[in-house]
Amino acid sequence: MKKCVVGDAVDEATLIERSSPLIWEYRINTDAEKVIAAEIHKYPRVSYLEGWSEDDNERVKRIYERVKESEGQKAGSRSLTQKDGRMWIDEYNYRGINGFVHPGGMEVTSSGTNCQYLTSHLGQPIGGNPCWIEVGVAKFSEIFGGDPDEFVIYTTDSTLPEKDQFEPHGNFTNGNQDFNFEIYVSSVQYPEGYPYMILWGGQVIRTGHVPFTRGNPDENHEYFATNSSFTPVSTAYFWDSYLYNDQVAVWWNGNLPEETHGQGLSPVMVDMYNHSPEDQLSEDEKAEAVRIALENATVREYLSGEYEIRDVYYDTLTGASGGVERSERLPVVTIGAGDVYLWVFVDLEKEAVVAVTKSYKRIPVIVPPATQPGSTPPGGEAPTVPVPTPTGTHP
Repeated sequence: MKKCVVGDAVDEATLIERSSPLIWEYRINTDAEKVIAAEIHKYPRVSYLEGWSEDDNERVKRIYERVKESEGQKAGSRSLTQKDGRMWIDEYNYRGINGFVHPGGMEVTSSGTNCQYLTSHLGQPIGGNPCWIEVGVAKFSEIFGGDPDEFVIYTTDSTLPEKDQFEPHGNFTNGNQDFNFEIYVSSVQYPEGYPYMILWGGQVIRTGHVPFTRGNPDENHEYFATNSSFTPVSTAYFWDSYLYNDQVAVWWNGNLPEETHGQGLSPVMVDMYNHSPEDQLSEDEKAEAVRIALENATVREYLSGEYEIRDVYYDTLTGASGGVERSERLPVVTIGAGDVYLWVFVDLEKEAVVAVTKSYKRIPVIVPPATQPGSTPPGGEAPTVPVPTPTGTHP
């Protein structure tokens, strides 16, 4: 019997290239789900990527605990505010997701945006309680004891005791590349629940059981800052994602039967999913953007000493005029100069600088969360960040 597929089915070649062999096999073998579930049980609960150690694991967990303590500090002079750019599906129809994530810079600073998560979830409320699994990339500033140059690959299982939910698996220092991830939940039920596995770069890094076989997927860029003193960050995005239903894998695009919702100004949007983004700057365009930025009079005021061109990429600049809000995608040149970071938005066609925002560098002083004072960069401008969302979207 021919299967009825709603949505654009993923071709066999893509599944073989990107999905775990355990998963794409089930499309041609009706008994394969039992094999998948049995094979998942053979993997350890947590696995590390190459170069990661138990010491690394404990180090990052201590950092994460400081973040959690700060999130829980609701009163007094210091508290964390969360803002998101997010896309999601409400209906609980999908058993997994496979996609690419491009972290970009994910800049963090002790005086502004001090931690970020670029993460994908699959979940369903059980008994009125949120329940999910996730995989993503995190960045933590020095205020929590983190290294602002370190990207941490992590997973979360909200069904476990709190101390076991968050697990770091590896790290890297260059976010300007694409990473493949996968979440999959089996349809075979065991006494402990439905087996799941999470993969990063084709390697199984976590397994376990959840009390659901279908969930609602989302992909989320979460920002946190002390007392809402956000600073601008580079563009980060997901792309080329597909979802697993009970029959096949289907592309996450506008042809699904469910509505895909989006919010915030982070470029986590539906049109990022079918294809690689077409608005990447060429090397010539990057060089031209740098030239325009360095010739600007306002920028030159900060370049009396040594400076560093940190990155050049597209980002969204928002503003309002006459009560009308507008946003546009522009090349942005990020510059480190003396005690400031500059974000210079340029118009390549007009060969002009459109806007300059800045953030002051601070020497981190790590103190207990309850006594760490909030601070806003002196002379800093209001950053462009996603709109606020309800709390509790991250464990």
